Amino acid sequence: MMPGIWLAGAALVAALLAGWAYAWREERVPGRWGPALLRAGALFLLLAGLMLPPLMPPPASQPARVAVLDVSRSMELPADPDRSSTFTRLDSARILLRTLEPDRVYMFGDAVVASSLDSAFVAAPGARMSRLAPALEAARLAGADSVWLITDGEIDDREAALQTAERLGLGVLELRVGTPSARVGLSTVVAPVRVRAGDSAHIAVDVVAGGPAAELPDTVALMLHAGDRRIAERRVAVPEPGRRTRAELSFLVPATGTRNEWNYYEVSLSPGADPLELASRRGSWIEVGGEETGAVLVSTSPDWEPRFLLPMLNRAALGGARGFMRVSDGRWLELGTQPRVLNGTGIIETAIRSARLLAVHGQVDDLPAWLRRWIETHPRRLLLPREEGPLPGTPVALTAILPGEWYPAAPVPPGPTFGLIADADLADLPPLSWLRSAEGSSDWVPLAGRRNRRGEERPLFVAGRSAAGRWAAATGTGYWRWAFRGGTARGVYEGLFSGIVGWLAEDYAPRPLELLRSGDADGHLEWRVGAGVRELEIVVLDSARDSIWSNTWAAGGDGQERLEPVIRGPSLPVGRYAIVARGRSTDEPFRFERPVDVEDTPRELEPRRESALLATATAPADRQDSDGRRRPVWPFGLAIVFLCGEWLWRHRIGLR
Repeated sequence: MMPGIWLAGAALVAALLAGWAYAWREERVPGRWGPALLRAGALFLLLAGLMLPPLMPPPASQPARVAVLDVSRSMELPADPDRSSTFTRLDSARILLRTLEPDRVYMFGDAVVASSLDSAFVAAPGARMSRLAPALEAARLAGADSVWLITDGEIDDREAALQTAERLGLGVLELRVGTPSARVGLSTVVAPVRVRAGDSAHIAVDVVAGGPAAELPDTVALMLHAGDRRIAERRVAVPEPGRRTRAELSFLVPATGTRNEWNYYEVSLSPGADPLELASRRGSWIEVGGEETGAVLVSTSPDWEPRFLLPMLNRAALGGARGFMRVSDGRWLELGTQPRVLNGTGIIETAIRSARLLAVHGQVDDLPAWLRRWIETHPRRLLLPREEGPLPGTPVALTAILPGEWYPAAPVPPGPTFGLIADADLADLPPLSWLRSAEGSSDWVPLAGRRNRRGEERPLFVAGRSAAGRWAAATGTGYWRWAFRGGTARGVYEGLFSGIVGWLAEDYAPRPLELLRSGDADGHLEWRVGAGVRELEIVVLDSARDSIWSNTWAAGGDGQERLEPVIRGPSLPVGRYAIVARGRSTDEPFRFERPVDVEDTPRELEPRRESALLATATAPADRQDSDGRRRPVWPFGLAIVFLCGEWLWRHRIGLR
């Protein structure tokens, strides 16, 4: 009924009842029409009070009803696993919105967007996260005292959102759409960037489960494929819903000859583990290196040191070791079970180019120019100098020979060698032939010594990092004496050099350009330019081999080349791309190419555990009327005043 008609009817009924009572039911005394008017007014207020406006209407900016809608990627999933996959959780949310008819809707995901009901009906889910707390803060700032939360329950900051609602005094009533299904998925794949042909490699996988625990399988199969071939498989126990477990797949890297290749390795789950097939496959590109040498030892001033150092390098360096000894100017001897004389340095430089570690033994002032150039540019260098002077490729210079006999000193300094020789009795070791002082900066000291086993300590080895890479340098000669004695002394020799070689060779990646971020649907590619690069051009090709982005970079003359700058690339859509880099490093041209996959695998699509409904005090349905207006109170109070006035007036004129 229209408010105007109701008010007119209420006034007519009130006038008729009051007039009839005082005209026919009461004594006809003078002044009786005054109380009659008060009774008519009281009856009118009682009958029409709900239709009268409140004295303080709500602010126009405060919506009567507020809904907070989840628009993350998980809302694209089927609302019910048993129903058609075309009916999504967002479809169910839209039906619920039509029933509630809120005046304002806040859509949340990566960010918060305020919209109307009509805009919410056409919104598409695409957010990669479900962050609810900012949406609750926005609703509270707009004046809402309670909200409906429409979501599938997969909220990233549920605890933080609950604390935010309680801090703001905001009522929240969660209305959940969608039925969770039992799922097992792959969360993260950790694979090496580069492996060597013929070696064994490992890929770590994080398995995550979600949905009802009773419906999850006990185990699932993990399978590793290289192209169409299955190269590894194992079964892993399924974790509890919401938890993760890490499993490792090991495989033998096939031989590729001497050429480096990029191979795509894909990890998949057994069929049926993820009914939605959203997190059952993950892959990674791995560069498979050809046959290469682990270490190369070049001795320009032979003594007993190469005799013991080369076998140790052959055991400690991944890929073995090759040794070369200078016989005379232009003639070299390749060491090994079948030594051979080399005329020229071509074979030696080829071995150094593919080696992970370059060890040089000899007089610093008598190094050939080509070998000095390799020492200054190779990313991993072990130097055993026999003369004083600056060490190429390092910030260290050796001084004159220190007098006295120098013995290793305990305790062993912390570092990569500590665990290998810390328990050894260093008192059994003979002294070095001689020791020099090292001037300049270094990062750590593998081992220190004292003159005649007492007095001030001096480093027997120094190590550090430079623009070209890592380096380690001996400050003395005669380490071979430890290996020659055998027993504990030989163990210290092996442990010292093994620790140094291990530190030098770890994270070895001789690349003028390193890909830091492969990007995703919302991220950018990023590269770090390696030390020694002078000119660089980067080109990004799409799947049709068309160039879609390029950039050039050149090192400045102010030391910029030593800063290893980072180049920011484009943000690419989902797909497969190729990166081509070409330029010049240390006066030598280079070119390499690698594939890159930009994947859209947000955490929103991973299996999640079921969570309790989020609910706080003051539900939205209880705070206001269905028409959005406040109930007026003043008419009923005024009616009481009129009735009291009528009673007093009646007694003044003699009526009971």
